[in-house]
Amino acid sequence: MVNTRRSLGSEPLSPGLPYYSTPTRNQRAATAAPTAPSTAPPAVRDDTSTAANRSEAATATGYQTPPDRSSSSSSNSNPGRRSTTTTRTNTQTFGRQQSRLRRSAPAKSTTQVYLAYDDRTMLHGAPDGHPDARNECPRRVEVIKERLEELEEDLMAYVTGDDDNATDGEPRGGGQRFLPILSRHATRSEVELVHTPEHYDYLQSISGLSREELKKKSAAEENSKDLVWNEHTFDAALFAAGCAIGCVDKVTTKHDGGCTRAISVTRPPGHHASAGSASGFCYLNNIALAARWALANGRAKRVVIIDPDIHHGNGTQDITYDNENIFFISLHRYEVDRENDFSFYP
Repeated sequence: MVNTRRSLGSEPLSPGLPYYSTPTRNQRAATAAPTAPSTAPPAVRDDTSTAANRSEAATATGYQTPPDRSSSSSSNSNPGRRSTTTTRTNTQTFGRQQSRLRRSAPAKSTTQVYLAYDDRTMLHGAPDGHPDARNECPRRVEVIKERLEELEEDLMAYVTGDDDNATDGEPRGGGQRFLPILSRHATRSEVELVHTPEHYDYLQSISGLSREELKKKSAAEENSKDLVWNEHTFDAALFAAGCAIGCVDKVTTKHDGGCTRAISVTRPPGHHASAGSASGFCYLNNIALAARWALANGRAKRVVIIDPDIHHGNGTQDITYDNENIFFISLHRYEVDRENDFSFYP
């Protein structure tokens, strides 16, 4: 952000934007010579010397004026007529530049947002001795969490007045941007709002396998179904689903002064999981669970799910397709390469 509290000097406020300095009152008084009122007729404008005269005036007064933008053809068409073209004053130009700078500076909102996160969801991954999944690994969520922590620190400095880039007139006051949500497991009854009992039992049974069995299962399914397993997979999936439900619970009951925004930063993801199977690094369909929970508990009459991802949210579509109270929008990449038997969608 540009520091607009710096003293006004001759350096530009932003690259590419000229700086028009306004002369002080003493400068104007020193350069203003008293003259007697003139009764002579208006002088004929000489456009050939306009730029030179303006440059000399700028040197004498301290102004840095913009170049002459008047059209020579229009001014020469009637040499006896005074030009009606006016140049904006330096004060006006500087004020408009400040507005442009403020619009281009990154906004710092103090709007509070619920945040659901649990370190235990980071424990899910490939078993020991097996390479991590190509796309869905703990580091993916770590990067998001680190960025949110940076935003929180930046906001705290901003609202307390410790931010060097803050300008006069901006809001002050304590508070935190992200309000933590107590994480929890989704219960079996909640999971079965969208998944079959057999699917729940299957995921639960995986957590009881030995490490060698988990390695074999991951090796067999990573390429065919894009799934990896370890002893924490089922636990992490329940936490991810529970955090999604927790977000809906908070924003629909309007705790903490009516905060209506929430973010769940968890893993594994869910939009490829269908009612009876896991696939594509997804084990439980978190967003579909949260939507069905809201409907089942009277927190919403209709729900819209917007899923922007490079892949189609096939699991969410399958689960919600016949529910007239859930409208699902998938924004994904469409590409079919039949020659190499590869496609994003369909």
